[in-house]
Amino acid sequence: MNGMKLPLALIMAIAVQAGGLLWYVSKIDSKVEVMYTQFEKSNQKAVIENQVRMHIDLQNVVEGLVFTSTQIEQLTQMVENVRKTNAQLIRQNEKIKNTITNLKKQITELKKGNQKKKKKKDGDKELG
Repeated sequence: MNGMKLPLALIMAIAVQAGGLLWYVSKIDSKVEVMYTQFEKSNQKAVIENQVRMHIDLQNVVEGLVFTSTQIEQLTQMVENVRKTNAQLIRQNEKIKNTITNLKKQITELKKGNQKKKKKKDGDKELG
């Protein structure tokens, strides 16, 4: 660079281009900042909406569990009532079986008694 002279126009052109480049990069940076801010707002809105939906879903699940729990309690009581009724029916069935067995024995005894009486009458007729 010993004695080399640069024309003023060339220096001015480089300076203008550098300024233009700075202005262009600054404009891009500004647009990126605006877009990032909008993204954060929309993302925050989506997160809040998602949290609200999750809270509503959780409330629905809790209500469903309460309802299901109530139904389970009612069904448990119904099952207990059915068991008691079943036990009563089994006892009644046993009593009926015993009664039928006793009736069969009585009928058998009556038949035997009638056969003996019939044989006695037949024997008395032959003698008399």
